[in-house]
Amino acid sequence: MGRLYLSPRPFLGPAFYGLEYVDLLVTLGSPHYNWRGGRMRRWVEEQYPGAYFAPQVRYVSVAGKLLRGDRAGSLRERLAYRFYERLCGDGRAWGDGSVPVPSALLHGSRQVVLEGVGHFAGFGGPWYGTEGVVPRWWNAGVAEGDAGG
Repeated sequence: MGRLYLSPRPFLGPAFYGLEYVDLLVTLGSPHYNWRGGRMRRWVEEQYPGAYFAPQVRYVSVAGKLLRGDRAGSLRERLAYRFYERLCGDGRAWGDGSVPVPSALLHGSRQVVLEGVGHFAGFGGPWYGTEGVVPRWWNAGVAEGDAGG
């Protein structure tokens, strides 16, 4: 949705022109790539592939690496396997329990992979917005690329 918001072209309705207001886009466990694709995701990737508006917009994509999908594993691992297989075609990938790492890392962005971080706390680890996790992605992805402070 964030990448669609930047677009000056309409998709099934009005255009948002977010590019006029945004100079930094941080995505937290967002599924940028879906090998089967959804209509919106395909359109965004065709029109504005990867970090399309760089350097005007700085892109930071953050992925959690908490759980590896396993068709024969625990309930969480089996569920992750199904989610990951749908998104990247590889159910045995690592991910945040919902989105596999390969789908969450936007091409051309500053990429941050956080060990032990889940899509939400119910997956057994802290999630992206947990007090101790925010500085990890902020310092590695945003602050590191912020020359202006």
